[in-house]
Amino acid sequence: MHKNFYDLVSHLLLVSIFLFTTNQLLAQGPGDRRPCQDDGVISIAFSGDTELNTCTDDEIMDRIRFQVLPFRQAFAYFVVDENDIILSIGFSNFINFDLLPTGVLRVYAFSNYGRFTAGVGDNFTTTELSAPCAGLTTNFVTINNSSSGDVIIESEQDSYAICLDEEPDVLSFSSPANNVTYIVTDSDGVIHALNTTGEIDFNNAGIPGTCNVYAFASPDPITVGPGDNVSALTDVIGCGIGLSNNFITVERIETNGGAITTADGATELTTCPGDGNADEVTFSTTDVIGANSRLIVTDDNNEIIGLPEGNVVDFEGAGAGVCRVYNLAFSGEFTAAIGDF
Repeated sequence: MHKNFYDLVSHLLLVSIFLFTTNQLLAQGPGDRRPCQDDGVISIAFSGDTELNTCTDDEIMDRIRFQVLPFRQAFAYFVVDENDIILSIGFSNFINFDLLPTGVLRVYAFSNYGRFTAGVGDNFTTTELSAPCAGLTTNFVTINNSSSGDVIIESEQDSYAICLDEEPDVLSFSSPANNVTYIVTDSDGVIHALNTTGEIDFNNAGIPGTCNVYAFASPDPITVGPGDNVSALTDVIGCGIGLSNNFITVERIETNGGAITTADGATELTTCPGDGNADEVTFSTTDVIGANSRLIVTDDNNEIIGLPEGNVVDFEGAGAGVCRVYNLAFSGEFTAAIGDF
């Protein structure tokens, strides 16, 4: 009996130590070793969709409910913009997108059992979401949060100037809107071309001059074409639908050096350099197209040996050999130098 008593006491002591250790582990807080669930998949509740279009200024409240499966721990939900900046964060799986900025937004969830360490304004890719751990969902839900009349067109520059030549001049355009057609017009708004890829070669965009490029977003087929005026689309307005409220300008510049001869109409002549007498030759050009032009003198390897001002060239100091004289038409800054090819 005495032995049984001590056996019972020993057993109770072991149980007490186990319970104490377990309680201590559960109460460790930031030092807790329990892992956060990291295999959750987020989607829109009931439908399971992972993308949704919303409109901030229509009559429908865009308060969206989300779900995470499997659901084994408490989850928090947060919304980020295209720059990964947190716009909203909290435990509720209902989010009202009418209260958030427009744009392409992403919704994530993360499991946690500690405290938030991230907040609105933080970059979620460089910020700890919660302590002691955070189990981020394996995916996100895309919310295309739009408003009426917010269609825009984007490119690396607001305006371009290209030279019409034999080389392609492909420019890239984009828009955050969906179902976009890019429209190329002249300066009067007359449509020259339609494009759905956003990659446009302006060497093939019609006559020289100013082009404007718009974006038009609509789930329905576009109702205008070449020869129509883009103004016909200004009344097509909806949430994320319509003509962009801006455009990109492309100046298509044509240049042509024309034909060059001497003032006497000759295309070849002989001079005697180094004899102490000036060997001045006057040149004449015809059919030149371009804002500016100037003569370029090269040797027979097309290395530039002279950049005369005006149309008179003195070959006395050119040295013996064959010289070639070209007329170059150009727009903008002249960048060639003696020694270039």
